[in-house]
Amino acid sequence: MPGRPFQSKLEPHLEFIRECRRKRWSYGRIAGAIHDQFGMKVSSNAVFSFVKVRSKPLRMYELPSTPMQPIESKQSTSGFFEPAPTQKTNEIRKPKWNISPSD
Repeated sequence: MPGRPFQSKLEPHLEFIRECRRKRWSYGRIAGAIHDQFGMKVSSNAVFSFVKVRSKPLRMYELPSTPMQPIESKQSTSGFFEPAPTQKTNEIRKPKWNISPSD
């Protein structure tokens, strides 16, 4: 697509939004404050999307830089990782559907 890339109407208020999020304001409260202070109607979802796009991606998993040593526990773990014993029941399961070939 030729031309200028899309710019949000919230871009001039980036620092205001950043400061409000530091104060742990909700997106709805930020949207209301923008409307009160700057006279611009904006939804809370628009504020959320604006913040989400500009936030740093969070790493979900990170390996430690040094190998971890196993932790020795004073408690015994015998039986902890073993499967639970199965109990035999006298229950007879019936099929869910009675489907038989019709003659």
